[in-house]
This record gives sequence, C-alpha cells and structure tokens, in this order.
Amino acid sequence: MVGKLIKHEIKSYLRTLLPVQAVLLGMGILTRFVQFFESDSTAYGISFWSSLILFIISIVASLLLTFIIGIVRFYKNLFTGEGYLSFTLPVTPGQQLFTKALVSFLFSVITIIVILISSIIAMGTDVSIEVLKAVGYLLGKLFEETGVANGLFYIIEVLLLILVAIICGYLLIYACISIGQLARKNKILAAVGVYFGYSVVLQIIGTIFVALIATGVFAPIFRIISDFIETYPLGSIHIGLILSILFIAVISFVYYLITYFIIKKHLNLE
Repeated sequence: MVGKLIKHEIKSYLRTLLPVQAVLLGMGILTRFVQFFESDSTAYGISFWSSLILFIISIVASLLLTFIIGIVRFYKNLFTGEGYLSFTLPVTPGQQLFTKALVSFLFSVITIIVILISSIIAMGTDVSIEVLKAVGYLLGKLFEETGVANGLFYIIEVLLLILVAIICGYLLIYACISIGQLARKNKILAAVGVYFGYSVVLQIIGTIFVALIATGVFAPIFRIISDFIETYPLGSIHIGLILSILFIAVISFVYYLITYFIIKKHLNLE
C-alpha cells in the first residue's frame, strides 16, 4: 500500500510541477536562442537581458513551488478534511509521513537537476565546456592536495550533507505545521508563529554562544581543536563534515518524532 501511496503522491506532484519544469527548460532554450543573434544593438541587449531575467525568475519560481507544493500537500492531506480519507487508508501515520518526506525530497532533487540542465542549455556549448573545465581543474587540485581517496570522500560527504539538509528543511516545516494544529483557532497562523518563534530561539542561542566565545570560556577547547586540526588537517575536514551530517540527521529525526507523535496522538482535523 505504501508503494501505491508513493505513486499517487508522485502523480500529484507531476500534475503541478511538470508544467513548471517545462517552462524552466523552455526559458533556458529561449535564452540560448536569443544569443544566436548576438550584436551590439540595443534590441539585442534588451532581448538578451529580458530572457535572462525571465530565466532566473523561472529558476526561483521552480524552487519555491517545489517546496511550497510539498508543504501544502502535507497540510491538506493530513490536517484538513482530506485527512479523514487519508487516515482511512491501510497505512500508519509513520508511513504517511515517510511518503510525504520521501516524495518531497525526490522532487527537490529533480528540480535541482532540471535547473542544472536548463542552465547548461542557456549557457551554450562553449560556456558549458569552460565551466566543466573549471570544475575539472578544481577537482584535480582537490585530488592533488588531499589524495584521490580523501577527495572522493569529501565530495560524497558534502553531497550527503546537502541531501540531509533538504530532508531536514521539510521535516522542520512538518513539525511546525503539526504543532500549529494543536491550536484551537488560526492553525496556519499558529504554525507560522511556531516557525518564527523557533527561529528566534535559535538566534538567541547563537548569540549567547558567540558571547561566550568572546569571553574566552571555550578557549581551552578551541586550543585543543586547533591543535588537532593542525596535526590532522585532512582528517579534521572529514570529522567536521561527518559530525555535521550526524547532527542534522539527529535534528531531522527529532522533527520527525514530533510530527509523528502529534499525528498519532493529537490529530485535530478541520
């Protein structure tokens, strides 16, 4: 049943996002097409910059819509009248949450890939080749300085960090929406308030941490870390990336548990 639920979720995404991605690719093609008529004329300048601005707007719109669709579908399917139908299906709340997060993550990655493809089209063959050469040069320098094994693991760790961060972003919003549903009125407003309140708390904690650093409270710890980095520079980067991945993964799991617990024990459909 989970497989069918995932397929249904994918189809729902495609109905909305497919036209958006098509427009994005179309704007990439248009931007490239305009460049075939390159000249010093005012008409070309206006045409080129107009197409480029529209292309950039398309990129931003596709990213925002991908994220918004994931959030709206989560809210509508689980916390509005649609929830009565959703929770009659033979799937657990955990499976519902897993499906939403998985498909949202999947389409976020797809959107990024489409943006890269459309950007390559818009830049044209010559520029794309130069960009690839620059990337190849940077990778070559990375492998030269750190070794092939370390370089490959750095790349894998950075990619994992990005992927985990995407999932964490969705689960954070899911948790805020779920907490907001505990309010008797103005549930959406309450969810927004939870998000901004959480952001303020994080900023306060960050400010306190910076203030403590300024007082020198953590100086002994920083000296130990600094000595370790100086002694094991390559290993320190691995440790930093892996700890970041684990930290975000743990935070994501906390968001998941909050959302799961509220859906399981305190579901309050409109």
